[in-house]
Amino acid sequence: MNQQTHTIRAFYQLPMELFTDPALNDLSADAKILYSLMVSRHALSRKNGWHDKQGQIYLVFCVHEIQKKLNCGKNKALKLLRELEAHELLRREKRRFGQADLLYLPRLNEALPAGEQTAEEAAPSPIEPVPQQAETHPETTGTANDKPAAVQQTPAQAAKRNREDTIDLLKENWDYDWLCGLYPDDRDIIDEWLLLSAEVLTGRRQTIRVGKEDRAAWLVKQRLLSLTDVHISYLLDTLSQNQTRVRNIKQYLLTALYNAPATCTNYYKAAVRHDYGVKKPASSP
Repeated sequence: MNQQTHTIRAFYQLPMELFTDPALNDLSADAKILYSLMVSRHALSRKNGWHDKQGQIYLVFCVHEIQKKLNCGKNKALKLLRELEAHELLRREKRRFGQADLLYLPRLNEALPAGEQTAEEAAPSPIEPVPQQAETHPETTGTANDKPAAVQQTPAQAAKRNREDTIDLLKENWDYDWLCGLYPDDRDIIDEWLLLSAEVLTGRRQTIRVGKEDRAAWLVKQRLLSLTDVHISYLLDTLSQNQTRVRNIKQYLLTALYNAPATCTNYYKAAVRHDYGVKKPASSP
């Protein structure tokens, strides 16, 4: 029996228009690479239905992630973002303090028709596994016509890969390694939040129950994707002070994650006032 091996490799796609469009002639090589990374993340967003109220697909790419991916400083990362904006390849929507900006790619982004569900088939992932030529071992009798069988993912495998990609994205947003180093005793709960968030973000439901209310799925997902290490640190600090018995821990944790962007800033402001004895200004009579 012939024994063959082949390697599966993944690649980022670099759009040809970055080199053929005269309007992009002066776009730097680093900006092109960053755009390629964003195209990949845009595909993940579309696959999971991460869109705003208008149906526009957005992605999240924190500055510290860009620094890690491109091995550059903060100023360089911000410069590349401004360069993409100047060439109308990127639009940024600023968020509240501590929340990740929402990024839109105008050349790829089209509003979803009303009622249409986003699907993996609608936007093939730009990271595609490519089987390499089979290596024929000396002890085999393989011929030049022997080729590895096409590698196809089952729905279960595709769902697992999608879930893993989403968890990787969250780890980058949350600066996972730094968090675990800062809160070594809370790594289990951080991992639980990761799994819970990934479950929600890859789900297909139109509404998601948060607390005692059913909320639009797009809004809940947008909140979860805007979380950063600032919010997770805040949750770890506040939940450690909670002495109330929790009946539905899953709902409790999801509600905490959802509310974090709205309550984090006020919490730290109150902490500063307490620590430094700052009093609120008296209201006018």
